[in-house]
Amino acid sequence: MMTLDDFSQNYFALFQLPQTYAVNETVLSQQYRQRQTIIHPDRFVNGTAQEKRLSIQQATLTNEAYETLKSPLKRAEYLLLLLGFDAEACSTQLDPLFLMEQMSLRESLSEATEQADPYVVLDDISDTVIRQKHQLVSEIQTAFEDNNEDQWLAIYMMTQKLRFFDKLLEEVQHIEARLESA
Repeated sequence: MMTLDDFSQNYFALFQLPQTYAVNETVLSQQYRQRQTIIHPDRFVNGTAQEKRLSIQQATLTNEAYETLKSPLKRAEYLLLLLGFDAEACSTQLDPLFLMEQMSLRESLSEATEQADPYVVLDDISDTVIRQKHQLVSEIQTAFEDNNEDQWLAIYMMTQKLRFFDKLLEEVQHIEARLESA
């Protein structure tokens, strides 16, 4: 039974999940909802000041943990942190071919609104990025499953690529929203 003073710092333990990259998102969502029903601040409206404060802190921690474990990028970064990998100590650069591909995608993205049917262009870019992202997530999962400290730098480099993909997909959504509101 979980209590308000349960401030486990390990997000996996918070949701009673194994500490692995491969997360069952259905179970994660179920655990999240169950936890929220117990600690949600609305349940403590008539509680003491301490209960209200603890409830807010737990809800914040729960939301942060859920968002971290739900995101392939944040989950990989979090696992690396738990494993003791020091990203700050890395002075690495992404490979030039990847960066060139990103520049090409960004150029296509910036020109999308000038096309006859910008939605088709945006869909093509989005499909390409999602496909590449899924492949990269699969590679990250395999690398974590190897459970080899020598892989941590490679995983970190893959998370940096994931960051590019997430940012690109976010930009596609912003452009679509602008087109729809115009």
